[in-house]
Amino acid sequence: ACARVLAAALGVLLFDAALIGAFVRPRVCFDRERLARLARSTVLLFVGSILCLYIFNASAYAVDAVYQGADAASEDIRYIYACLFMPTSVIYLVCGFVFKPILTMLAGHFAEGRRQAFARLTVRLMGVALGITAACLAGGALLGIPVLSVVYGYDLRGYLRELEILILGGGFNAASLILYYAL
Repeated sequence: ACARVLAAALGVLLFDAALIGAFVRPRVCFDRERLARLARSTVLLFVGSILCLYIFNASAYAVDAVYQGADAASEDIRYIYACLFMPTSVIYLVCGFVFKPILTMLAGHFAEGRRQAFARLTVRLMGVALGITAACLAGGALLGIPVLSVVYGYDLRGYLRELEILILGGGFNAASLILYYAL
């Protein structure tokens, strides 16, 4: 964990600091009042981020809590869960690629008081998330188990229902991402 923090800090220094310097002269100041205003204005976003991360990972926490033994059966179940969970990340990732470039447009609608355009764009993005989820559900039903079995080298036959439930959960998570950014 420490290595990741150091690598992230080094990345910020090497890449972001140079890029920021091209636009504005960076200035570090610690104004307690400004920091307090920033903390107050973003506390709900912070809580929302924590809840989104928790909800996304809640099923993994549950599997780990129930199957926490070191026996072979517990290890197998946790491995099967990890194999089946991977496609849910794909939905989240694809929705992020679609949604994040449109985020400035969404913010512009809101900042300029165009509430109907903001709402229409949010609904359209939710429709995209629904479409991606439907495509993943269909793909999962047709190819999911055979492909995941080959990729992970583990026989996953008999776990189609669990895969579909996890994919559906990934769709809900993508929708929550859109609503989070709209908020």
